[in-house]
Amino acid sequence: MKYEYDAILHETDTGGAYVAFPWDLRKEFGRGRMKVRAEFDGMPYEGSIVNMGVKNPDGSVCYVIGVLKAIRAALNKANGDTVHVVITERKQTTEDKTVMEHRIVKKAQFTVVGVKRRFDSNTSRTEIPKFWDELIAKGEDRPIMGTFGLCLDMEGKEFDYWIADLYFPWEEIPEGCETRVIPAGLWAEFPCTLETLQATNTKIWSEWLPALSGYSVAGEYDVEVYLPPEDGSEEMRVSIWVPLKQD
Repeated sequence: MKYEYDAILHETDTGGAYVAFPWDLRKEFGRGRMKVRAEFDGMPYEGSIVNMGVKNPDGSVCYVIGVLKAIRAALNKANGDTVHVVITERKQTTEDKTVMEHRIVKKAQFTVVGVKRRFDSNTSRTEIPKFWDELIAKGEDRPIMGTFGLCLDMEGKEFDYWIADLYFPWEEIPEGCETRVIPAGLWAEFPCTLETLQATNTKIWSEWLPALSGYSVAGEYDVEVYLPPEDGSEEMRVSIWVPLKQD
């Protein structure tokens, strides 16, 4: 099915931009994310319609699709301009299955607060889940909810793994916790699920990064993100972020 409409271009504080998809994605397709082929004023693009936390005036979810900076420049479009949009669903092919879904975004510096433990990569796949279990077992008494899982300070096969939340300077640091500043920069975001998290992480480092062109890893670390389910879903939103720099 083809969806064709005019939309207002919205630019974000981080340098990205998007247009709204003015239909309820879950009602139309039964899911909250969909790969699509798009045209912006006739310029082709392949991406995904997603829930990025944007709301409609009535408070419902406003699904969006990103518009690359290169496309905006080619069309001479900026914030508030009207773009003619054509959307069709992109069916997965055999070739698609070899390509990891991701997006590259610019993020501001942020600070996390959490608990950390040193791990060895040979045993971390089994030991890190135990670390999470220990924290979750504390119930409401746990100092950290666990928005992030961060692999930091890698030395050989050893690294620090943090279970952390966002930290704001006016907040008190819970007992037994530390803070860490994560620098601003480019990040590759890979959506996944709790079940596919470890497999996705392995594929990023063993397949996607070695084949990457135009970018390289900005640091030997990555971030797992765990967000609450979006409206109408019971599935936690999980992703992996990898820091990048342009070559």
